[in-house]
Amino acid sequence: MIGRAWLAGGVALAAACAPSEHHGKGATAAPRADAAADAAAAGGDSTMTTTTCESARQAVASRRFIGWRGLPAGCDPSALVGVGFDDTWGMRKLGDRFQPARMRLLEWPGYYRPLVSVRDGAVVMIDGTNPELDGGWAALAADLGAPEATRDFVHGTTPMGGGERVYASRGITVFVNPDNDFVVHVAVYPPTTVADYLERLRPSLGKVMPGR
Repeated sequence: MIGRAWLAGGVALAAACAPSEHHGKGATAAPRADAAADAAAAGGDSTMTTTTCESARQAVASRRFIGWRGLPAGCDPSALVGVGFDDTWGMRKLGDRFQPARMRLLEWPGYYRPLVSVRDGAVVMIDGTNPELDGGWAALAADLGAPEATRDFVHGTTPMGGGERVYASRGITVFVNPDNDFVVHVAVYPPTTVADYLERLRPSLGKVMPGR
């Protein structure tokens, strides 16, 4: 899968966050996804039921975001990703204000280097590179509608103008290569405002160059 991700969109694959190169010991296995909510089951209502930590876990693990309404607030990592917090967790900075969070690498198929991030004992974000979205990006984009905000971002060393699509009230941001609509990264979090997402949660996908 990683080899294919290198080729898609002609974009060099880069880890979503530099500290993850050094942390993530004891990465966790993916949960089963057969209990994930079926968004279209009842009369065409596409709202996904992710009001519990377990239902959200199943949806994120299966990359099933059509109808997504955000991570439940206050889930501890053992409930949401199946691993408890301990002193092996690494550190990362999130948001334009570079606010610290503790993070751990997961071993969930369908993502490259997915990370869970925690503050004050609760999961604030799960994000991963090259997600194999259930149903594909076109279907998810139609479900999400117009983004609440768009931002430029850098993937590795490659600028992506207008490719960060923020749906803060739905608790999801999708990072897209605007040249070919290839999804290079996805981040999910509890529903919030655009301003709060940008300030406290926005992940950096740029590669830190030596001497900078």
